[in-house]
Amino acid sequence: MSVTKERPKALGGEIDRLWALREKKRAAESVVNDIEGEINTLEAALIIRLDGEGLDKASGQRGTVSIGESINGTIEDWDLFTKFVARTKNFQLLHRRVTDTAYRELLSMGRPVPGLKPFTKRKLNLRTIAE
Repeated sequence: MSVTKERPKALGGEIDRLWALREKKRAAESVVNDIEGEINTLEAALIIRLDGEGLDKASGQRGTVSIGESINGTIEDWDLFTKFVARTKNFQLLHRRVTDTAYRELLSMGRPVPGLKPFTKRKLNLRTIAE
């Protein structure tokens, strides 16, 4: 029984395939962004129309819309807000993630941060060759 090894693909060819896939993705994202813009414009217009007609719900033949509301916070004074969070220990008001740039800056100054462990994230950078 003979086993034939598959010949590895040329590195340059694989890089060009990656580039082509990225460009295809960019084109698709552009289409999606255009559609999202149309959706946002139409949603805003429908909210205005529903409000104007005194409705909070309406239907077409394929879909139904209703206006939902939720209360969200906008920080007006970071100092007051962070003092409140620290004093009351209401840390659930914050997202649980580290700001990588601030963390790297502290590390570069020789100041380790208790509770955090550095790790090296690797990624491939792809650039277009100027023609």
